[in-house]
Amino acid sequence: MVRMRSSSTALCSSITINTELDPRYTRVLSTKMPSHGRFELWGNRPTNWEPIRLDDGSESDESFRQRLSEAEEEKKAYRRLNELSKRVREKIDTRLWATMYLRYLMKRIHTVAPVHIEFRDTDLPNIKNLSLSDEALAHSPEEHLERPFQDLSLEIQLQILKRRLKDAHIGVEAIWATLNELIVVLTLEISEHPPDSHIGFRVFDLQSQACIFPTGDIRCGNWQDFNVNQDLTRAGAEKHIQCFPSPTDYISLSTSPRRLWNIVTTRMSRDQNQKIAVIDLRVLQRLGIAYGSTTDDLGFHSNEPNKTKYATKHHVLVLGWIPRHSILGFLSIESFHELLEETHIDTSTETGDIPSIEYDRKIPFELISRQLQASAKKMIRGGVKQGIAL
Repeated sequence: MVRMRSSSTALCSSITINTELDPRYTRVLSTKMPSHGRFELWGNRPTNWEPIRLDDGSESDESFRQRLSEAEEEKKAYRRLNELSKRVREKIDTRLWATMYLRYLMKRIHTVAPVHIEFRDTDLPNIKNLSLSDEALAHSPEEHLERPFQDLSLEIQLQILKRRLKDAHIGVEAIWATLNELIVVLTLEISEHPPDSHIGFRVFDLQSQACIFPTGDIRCGNWQDFNVNQDLTRAGAEKHIQCFPSPTDYISLSTSPRRLWNIVTTRMSRDQNQKIAVIDLRVLQRLGIAYGSTTDDLGFHSNEPNKTKYATKHHVLVLGWIPRHSILGFLSIESFHELLEETHIDTSTETGDIPSIEYDRKIPFELISRQLQASAKKMIRGGVKQGIAL
């Protein structure tokens, strides 16, 4: 087992979701989405093949050109099916992700005082516009015959996936709105100025496994298969520290500005479009999102034979999720470098000669806040919304 920090303190004890004002509420929450397998959500339909023409002269040029044209149309349809499958999968998983954390937070707040959260009418989808309520499109004739999905015509397959994408939107906005409102209630008493010791930094580039989503949150690379209720294993954290190539359940943060600068300078050659997220660790603690130092909390050592050389007290692993409410903003590499110089933190690239005391030095939040405000103004002027264009 891996022990990570997780505060049990919370502001409220029970959540009452009002479903009586509109019958749509109950229907949205009770709607069950089929599994990926039943949805036929494959993303690997072949799109890079070519028709073969025999050299025996048995096929005319016109016939072969016709087959080439048909093959291109088929590959085009396959690409569209792959794209639709991916979109349906992601929409279902986004809904399940928010539902998972909504239930998780409800279980945590069980001992103090009730709070009432209602769905806003504008947050709910119009059930009448969804295919579950569309009797005319309930089943195509070929679906009704229960033929295997892959045996249906490509046109019918596309129609089915379009309807499934429509259905996958059921309740997504409502559940996310409720989750966000609950987080706001839970974190209401957290001050706007975190102590320097409770600030984490995360650098992002185009190759980062952990991604920033349109909802403004950060999820681990393995988010579509992640379960917040599963027991943690030492092997899982170890793989992440080793920079294992496959997605993991963790997100790395640095509490040391100098350590983060090591990572930034290492990646500069591969991607110039780096951004740095500034994260308030107090929000993670309040929400019970587990995190911990790879050495002080998790007990790994940089000199272990299993090559956990990146384990340090400043390397923090966060389990699964960093909600947008904990993200104070984003800094450009230039802005971060200015902060390092302003606080006289070493910015040389010769990491072997840097004294350990440099890694313990912090940037006062007042300076970080000033740079965040300046970065936000630049993004607004450039028409870029923070957290989405990364």
